Amino acid sequence: MLIVLGWLRVCQPSQAQPVTKAFPGDGWISNRVKFPTFVAGNSIRFTGFEQVHAEVLAGRLRIVWPGASTNLTSATVWASADTLGHWPARDWRRFAMIISTNGADAVVPVEDLELPLAYFVEAAGPAATNTSLMRSVLPGDAGLELPTRVFWNFLDGFEDGADGWKVASPTNGVLKLTELARTGRHALTVTVSDSRTPVSIGTTRVRGRHLLRPGVEGVSVWLRTRRGSGEARFAVVAQAFTTNEVRAIFPADFPVSTEWRKVELLKSGFAKLPLTEVDFLSIEFRGNEPTEFILDDLELISR
Repeated sequence: MLIVLGWLRVCQPSQAQPVTKAFPGDGWISNRVKFPTFVAGNSIRFTGFEQVHAEVLAGRLRIVWPGASTNLTSATVWASADTLGHWPARDWRRFAMIISTNGADAVVPVEDLELPLAYFVEAAGPAATNTSLMRSVLPGDAGLELPTRVFWNFLDGFEDGADGWKVASPTNGVLKLTELARTGRHALTVTVSDSRTPVSIGTTRVRGRHLLRPGVEGVSVWLRTRRGSGEARFAVVAQAFTTNEVRAIFPADFPVSTEWRKVELLKSGFAKLPLTEVDFLSIEFRGNEPTEFILDDLELISR
């Protein structure tokens, strides 16, 4: 399973990537950036992706790669909607590109016309996987007149995998999907091997801009165990994985049993955080014995 967060590698400035055609609101990111850890440093290429760009076609934002090789095994757009920067804890989402004789392209949904979208292309071929340098597009400037996806309070149900989640400690911890879901087809599981060693996981799905939306009072998630019992402790983090990191730790441990239980984390519990910079939700699990914890349905609380 692919985990998309963690300590990130530094990529050199991308101004060496030539631009073959200018598209409104879209261009190579020329300042220093950091890629997520699933991107191998030796896979980043300064050539081969020169014609990758974003443009608006038929009222949708598309990432287009003219001239992409037709013998690729797959091509994926990784996109993250947020103010440029925040590199250590950006929320990256994957979109499969359709490969044809004319190249490759993918539709990327847009919720906010004024929020920059950072993106890059990962191309898997018969011999190697190569990665483009990073670009950004401002959907409104690119010509998109209306958002293509209405904002939804539901943040993650694991139907598309566990991208956006990571094991923070111990480093050999493993996240898996299970069909023992509260809703839908999948939920996320993490195993605590003994009562003395907690396991901490986290996600970038909760963003500061979500918490500042009118009517949003916090975030909730559903928890249970497969068997046995334990506890969960939560923390909301701003500027995660940087020297400016700030945490708001909820003092109460939430009991977890074999029955689904909804945990609500209200903003009043982390009001002292700089909400605009919230970018990580941390959950520490402790089992009374070797215990498999299951979580599902991460969403915002709206009244």
